[in-house]
Amino acid sequence: MPYRIPVGPFHPALEEPYKLSVSCQGETIQGVTIEVGFSFRAIELLAQQRNYIQDVTLVERVCGICSGVHTLTFCMAAETLAGLVVPDRARFIRVIVGELERLHSHLLWTGIAAEDIGFQTMFMESFALRERVMDVLESVRLIEAALRKLPEGPTRAGAVFPIIPTGEATARSEAPRGELFYYLASDGSDTPTRVKVRTPSFVNIPSIEAMCGRQNLAVLPLIQASVDTCCSCTDR
Repeated sequence: MPYRIPVGPFHPALEEPYKLSVSCQGETIQGVTIEVGFSFRAIELLAQQRNYIQDVTLVERVCGICSGVHTLTFCMAAETLAGLVVPDRARFIRVIVGELERLHSHLLWTGIAAEDIGFQTMFMESFALRERVMDVLESVRLIEAALRKLPEGPTRAGAVFPIIPTGEATARSEAPRGELFYYLASDGSDTPTRVKVRTPSFVNIPSIEAMCGRQNLAVLPLIQASVDTCCSCTDR
């Protein structure tokens, strides 16, 4: 007779806070259901109560791993609303920073996945290489932080964010885990009336249920880790 094993939301086998309800027959997984919502911070609602320049800093906090791509995608949507054309040099820099962020995210996952299966050498090598990428990203973010403190308030997208006409816009970019999508609606004020974020983890999580079927219970930690879920993004 099948029995159920609760795993999480906080468990050594999980890198992120979500709950798995695992149905087993012996040591064979029959099915898995997933429950999220354990790190909800209402960032979308908060973004609708702040101006566009304040939101640049706020959306950077959606995820601690792919923070830059959230800021970038928000700025791209705001730039569309404002009718801004970004110079080629700025677009090139954005791509470079985005790729560095993708590298550090994948190296993080590689190290953690290796540690899950006891491959300590790969864990150490991955994190050593990731530190070099993080050093570059840290330099970029220190420059950004200094720019935001200047009197005219320039940001990655410019200082004209308060001048936003009525309308709506979308933007999408390639985050480390897949497509990131932002929707902004404006009533012409300096505060967006709607900020909607669809993160890649939101659509990736159900794949865990599909992959776990008929697998041995012992491989559950590695299966869920392979999806590299980010619950901070999902529970925004």
